[in-house]
Amino acid sequence: MNQIKVGDILYRSKLIVQHAGVMLDNGKVLHNSPTNGAEICTFNEYAQGKVVKVISSDLDIEQQNQFKQKGVSLVEQAKEYDLFDFNCEHLVSLVKSGKPTSSQLNGAIVGASVGVVIAKNSKNPLITIGLCSVAGLLATNLFREYNYTVS
Repeated sequence: MNQIKVGDILYRSKLIVQHAGVMLDNGKVLHNSPTNGAEICTFNEYAQGKVVKVISSDLDIEQQNQFKQKGVSLVEQAKEYDLFDFNCEHLVSLVKSGKPTSSQLNGAIVGASVGVVIAKNSKNPLITIGLCSVAGLLATNLFREYNYTVS
């Protein structure tokens, strides 16, 4: 865990999705969950005993300080968790870039869109759309590039 730096994006498995967080400082992780909302917790609390995949960021000291301040500020003013509008990836991207986005949600939407086209010839269109949505989500996570993992 010592190699994880301020601003590094973290992912750990949570059923079929990857739960996103971001390293703040001194082993503290900012993340957003349905049960606790946006919060800062320890790395071990975030990891929950699972392998954590890391996407490295190369922030200088000034950028790290600004990043930490922005992360703490967002926790204090964060809105309630919402899968479609403010999930864990939305929070992480908001801190990183100022724009809330979710690659997993986008992948699921693209998959569902493909499912709508395929479903026109299906006996069970809702199942087809749902399966394509899950396939889009899984593909997003499968093709994401990580720098290293921490056990």
